[in-house]
Amino acid sequence: SLDKTIRLWDVASGSELRKASGTHRFQSVAFSPDGKILGTVGADGVLTLRDASDLSILRVIRGQPDELFDLSFSPDGGTIAAGGMSGRLFLWDVMTGEQLLELLGNKAQINRVLFSPDGLSVISCAHDGSVRIWSGSRSILKTE
Repeated sequence: SLDKTIRLWDVASGSELRKASGTHRFQSVAFSPDGKILGTVGADGVLTLRDASDLSILRVIRGQPDELFDLSFSPDGGTIAAGGMSGRLFLWDVMTGEQLLELLGNKAQINRVLFSPDGLSVISCAHDGSVRIWSGSRSILKTE
């Protein structure tokens, strides 16, 4: 949220389960497919991977040139994609934090990122209304 916190809620009761603070506002959050990792991106261009059970930080990935707006895990949970202000789409290995790809092509900020169900394509939706589908082999877009 804008107050630089992440809150996890119990949907049935409406009660707050866990809370964690950051240094900048969070733009987007996503759970890994198995629900064990919570990824966050924010105004500082940092991707943070947290243990979903207690929100402790597992990995921090820095060095993006701009604010990140959205992220998505691949269906197998091995790759994470994020995009932001510059229109660049980044893919990282979840376990190592290694950057796998930087995809250029969007002309406006990326507001939404999604993997296809088979994990072989990533879709980026930009602020100018454009949609790009990035396709590749399993070795490029998916961690085996």
